[in-house]
Amino acid sequence: MRTLIPLLMLFLALVLTGCNKEEKLRTWQQQQVEQLQQQAHENSETARELVKADAQARQEVAVLHRDLQSERIEVGHQRDALESDRKDVATARERVPLLATAFQGGAVLLTCALCLGVCGWLLSGVSKPDSDGELEDLLVLEVGGEPTPLSPSLPLVDNSPTIMPAIEQRFPGHNTSPHLAA
Repeated sequence: MRTLIPLLMLFLALVLTGCNKEEKLRTWQQQQVEQLQQQAHENSETARELVKADAQARQEVAVLHRDLQSERIEVGHQRDALESDRKDVATARERVPLLATAFQGGAVLLTCALCLGVCGWLLSGVSKPDSDGELEDLLVLEVGGEPTPLSPSLPLVDNSPTIMPAIEQRFPGHNTSPHLAA
C-alpha cells in the first residue's frame, strides 16, 4: 500500500496537468519522427554509397583476380619451360659421358684396326715374291746358258775364261777381257 498511494498521486497530477503536457508530448513525438525520417534518409543515402563502394570494390577485386589468374598462368608456363630446360640439361649430362665413352671406344677400335692393317700389309709383303728374287732367278738362268724371257738366247763361248760370258756378251761395246775382243 505504501507504493500505491504515491502512484495514485502521480496519476492524479498527470491528469490535471496532462493537457499541456500532451501537446508537448505530441511535438516531441513529431520531432522524434522527423529525426527518425531524417536518419532513415541519411541511412538510405549511406547505404546507397556503401552499395556503390561495395560494387566498385567487387569490380576491383574481379580485375585483380583476373590479373592474378593471368600471372599464375604465366608463372605456370615459365615453370613448364624451366622444367623442360632442366630435363634437357639432365639428358645432356647423361649423354655427354656416353658420347665420350663411345668416342674413346671408337678411337681404340680405330687404333687397333690401323695396327692390324699395318701388320697385314707387312705380312702380305713377306708372302709375295719380291722382284729381287726374280732378278736372281733370271741371272742364274743367264749364267747357266739358258734362254731368258728378257734376252734372246746367245751362244756361250766355250773358250772364254770369264765366269759370266753371257753378261759380257750382252754389252758388245764393253770389253773387259782382251781375248773376247778378237
